Amino acid sequence: MAQHDYSIADASGVAFLADLNNALAAIASSNSGNAAPSTTYAYQLWADTNTGLLKIRNAANNAFVPIGTLGATNLGLATASALAAAQTFTQSGTGATSRSLTSKFQDSLISVRDFGAVGDGATNDSAAFQSAVNSSAGIFNNLGIHVPKGYYRLETSPVVTSPKDVTWICDKGVAFTGGSNGNGAQLPGTVLAHSVVFPEWIVSKYSGIYGYLASQSAMTLTSKNNNNPIYTAMSNPANNNVGATSIGFGSVAINSSQNANGACWNFYGTTVHESTRTDSATANIELDVLALSTSQGSTYGIVIACGGEAADPSIYSASRSFRSVDVALQIATNGDARYGAGMSFNNGIIMTADAINPTLSNAIYLSTGQAMRWYNSSNSFVGQVSCSATTGAQGVWLNLNENGATFSTLTNNGLFRIRNSPSTGATTNFLEVSPGISTGNSPEFRAQGGDANVDITLAPKGTGAVQILTGGFTGSAGSLNGYLPLRVNGTLFKVPLYNL
Repeated sequence: MAQHDYSIADASGVAFLADLNNALAAIASSNSGNAAPSTTYAYQLWADTNTGLLKIRNAANNAFVPIGTLGATNLGLATASALAAAQTFTQSGTGATSRSLTSKFQDSLISVRDFGAVGDGATNDSAAFQSAVNSSAGIFNNLGIHVPKGYYRLETSPVVTSPKDVTWICDKGVAFTGGSNGNGAQLPGTVLAHSVVFPEWIVSKYSGIYGYLASQSAMTLTSKNNNNPIYTAMSNPANNNVGATSIGFGSVAINSSQNANGACWNFYGTTVHESTRTDSATANIELDVLALSTSQGSTYGIVIACGGEAADPSIYSASRSFRSVDVALQIATNGDARYGAGMSFNNGIIMTADAINPTLSNAIYLSTGQAMRWYNSSNSFVGQVSCSATTGAQGVWLNLNENGATFSTLTNNGLFRIRNSPSTGATTNFLEVSPGISTGNSPEFRAQGGDANVDITLAPKGTGAVQILTGGFTGSAGSLNGYLPLRVNGTLFKVPLYNL
């Protein structure tokens, strides 16, 4: 064991030689001793015989830092081969096999940061996004690319060549800027976003973010100055969160002169029904609505609100104004011959027997002045059912049941009724009302039915009588008051009428 201050003093030959040998002994023994050297230097070695550790002085020359264990192979440090063997991952559970850490990490999504994306809003990250698309880590040409939180400048759009398909997974806090050209860049493929913002793409004549091809798009988003095009917020029953929404789409689609068709959110899902079972049913979209017994207020399945909620109404100039929307719900056919052109739905809207409460609810509700209209094959209006009542007392309903049709007021007073015979198995005879089809033709009441001879019966109620108004005749009792003209098979007869 030897230590030295590494300062050779001026001395005679024998003394100088002894001092030099002591310094060399200290170097050879790594300044070994059970206490630290009294004179220290930065990066000086010390074999601490008290703890059995090899230590080195730090750069500040104010402490010794342990390196390894004296007397142990490689100072107790792992060899390169041991490190390589340790770089493995074994999942917990029966049947798991060891893998290299490199293989394990490559299981993760490709990140645009792996290819140099900075995400500082100033650096052009277009090349990094393109390199991520070009990577060969996709399986069966399906590639998932992670976009971590950041503000990415894309001056050009990544190019995805067929048949590769890309899904972009954007973290919360991802934002994009369109770059110096002001048109914005697009992310081709499918975009899955927790919260994606497009602060500068609002000036773009293109959509902020959209599917490259319809067949490749699972979700389509467009944005015009909307800080949260897609968001989630679950209701907490404890805090009465009235405005909670499970999934909300807050994007706005605005048409431009370059594209006549604009859409806020397109769902191009296709349901193909092919089954040998006669009881099978296939639905494209099913919305399940459940209200608990403690629910307060109203619960709606689907609400289409005209007027919407513009993301930022201030972006519209004062010279423009909003107008009513043309159609709330349209059921259309596909005009593309490749996809069953000319095919039609067998039924438009079906209300199942137990779907609508018949005592409390309305299957279809029309307010005053609204109508259900019919159009012919030339799309021309031909008829309608409407309500023009302005007060509740004037309201009229049409009730269709097994007894026929009843027109009633809201107080259920009958206005006009046509009904079949209530007797089971009886021959059905009915009254036919035929209006005069031109000037000079009188309206007709005809008896029709299955019997060869059918009478027309006028049946007053109680002591009521059949009243026929023929004009304003006056006279004393027993005097002739006028005649009732009757035409029988074309011959006119006059029945005298006397006052009682």
